[in-house]
Amino acid sequence: MEQIGSAKKREFTGTLGILLACAIWGSSFFMVKGVVAPGPGFLHPWILTSCATGLSALVMFIISKVSGKNPFSNIGSGVTLGIILAFILLPQGFGMQFTTASNSAFITGLFILFVPLINYFIFKRKPAKEVFLSVPVAMIGLWFLTGGIGGINTGDMLTMITAVACAFHVLYADRFIKEGSDPVAISFQQYATVAVCAIIMACLFGRLPEHFAPKTGLVILYLALLPNCAAFFLQFAAQKTVAPFKVSLLFLSESVFAAAFAWTLGGEPFVLMRAAGGALMISAMVMAEVASIRHSAKKP
Repeated sequence: MEQIGSAKKREFTGTLGILLACAIWGSSFFMVKGVVAPGPGFLHPWILTSCATGLSALVMFIISKVSGKNPFSNIGSGVTLGIILAFILLPQGFGMQFTTASNSAFITGLFILFVPLINYFIFKRKPAKEVFLSVPVAMIGLWFLTGGIGGINTGDMLTMITAVACAFHVLYADRFIKEGSDPVAISFQQYATVAVCAIIMACLFGRLPEHFAPKTGLVILYLALLPNCAAFFLQFAAQKTVAPFKVSLLFLSESVFAAAFAWTLGGEPFVLMRAAGGALMISAMVMAEVASIRHSAKKP
């Protein structure tokens, strides 16, 4: 009984950690939008990503060395996660130039639908039938959110790449953490990998700012220390005790936090039709994840 209670306590702590991480990630959308949107102090999104992830990698490397751990342990796992994370951050940042912070957050949240589908097609784990029923509901929600075919822009399409990559990241992060990868070391490795990818992309296609606004430096520092180092560390630590399906369900709160920040501190106008579309998308995501959890619980 004591062991069961201890396990429940660890799971509850992990759940709180995921929610805190989602709140931190949600707060970053309107900040990134404010930096990458063309105008005074504009910074190319790939330059922003290279600066933030490079600083994050440095911080996690120092923490790893100070704590006496090997930052290069299980490096294959960290590099794999880093490549996947590059497909999250690079399209998302670039797409933010064309779409709103709230749209970006809701579309990114569609990764919840891709988790069971990837589990089925790649890992051969059959999802519940409700997962497939939730897809058209999510698509209707996306239609309302973006304004339909005529309203979907380049940023929305790029963010769909982010959504698919997020699903891969959740599944592979769960696999690597359960196999014993150190959260600090794997964080350093994934951010170092993303930084290299972002630097290459920035050198090929980026544009240096004519004027580096002070707020840009603060945003880079914030992204490096909180959404990157703190939030991802919370995710990795929580995935030791929280099942991946539940982690995915908790990740739904990121879209809600992001929309709330965008409509308040970000100054984006609240549009009822878009909010209704976001609500439909979240309903579809909850439907898919609850069904997946129940389906998983029925297995022997």
